Amino acid sequence: MHREKELRNNFFSQSPFSGVCTSDINQFSNTIPACFSLEIKGSVFQYFNFGMTPTTSAVFVNADNGMQYHGKILQLRKFQGPITIANNFFENNNLAISDCSVYNNADMKNPKSKKYPLYKDSFNNLQIKNLISIRQNQFTIKIVENIFTKNSAVKGLVYIENLKEFTTQRQYVVIYGNIFNYTATFFANSAIFIRSEAN
Repeated sequence: MHREKELRNNFFSQSPFSGVCTSDINQFSNTIPACFSLEIKGSVFQYFNFGMTPTTSAVFVNADNGMQYHGKILQLRKFQGPITIANNFFENNNLAISDCSVYNNADMKNPKSKKYPLYKDSFNNLQIKNLISIRQNQFTIKIVENIFTKNSAVKGLVYIENLKEFTTQRQYVVIYGNIFNYTATFFANSAIFIRSEAN
C-alpha cells in the first residue's frame, strides 16, 4: 500500500512534458519548444453578429468577471505559446449597434448598465470588443497577409496586450502584409492596438 501511494505521488508530481517542451518563456529555445502553439491560416470569417438585435447603448461590464475584453473571432488570455494568424479573410464582422451615437453618448464618468440597473456600481468598465483579442501575452505573435474589409470594433480590430517588455530574442510581434479596408472603430486605433503592461 505504501509503495503504491509513493508511485502514485511520483507519477503525478512529474510533468509528462518535462524536457520535451516548456510553457516558461525563459526556458523557451531552439532545442526546447513551447508546449502550445496556435496557427490560423487560410480561413474565412464573415458576418459575425449577423441577425443580432442591435444594442442602443454602450455595454459596461464588471472587469473582475473577465468580460471587459471580448474577441468576436479569437479571444486569448495568457496563452502560453506562439500565435500565427496568416492568409485569412475577415469581412462584414460588425458590432451589433443601432448607430454611432451608441458610443458618442456613452457616459464614461458615470457608467451604468441599462440592462442590469441594480448592479450599477459593479458595471463600470466599457466592454472592449475586437475581432481578435490577445491579452497578457508573452510569446511571439505573427499576423501576416490577412485581408480585413468592412469590419467594426470598439478599440482596434486586433487588440494585443503584452505582459511586459520582451526580454528575449524569442519574443516579438510581427505584423506585415495585411490589408485593412473600410474599417470602423470608436476609440483609439482602428486597425491594430498594441500595448504592454507596466512591470
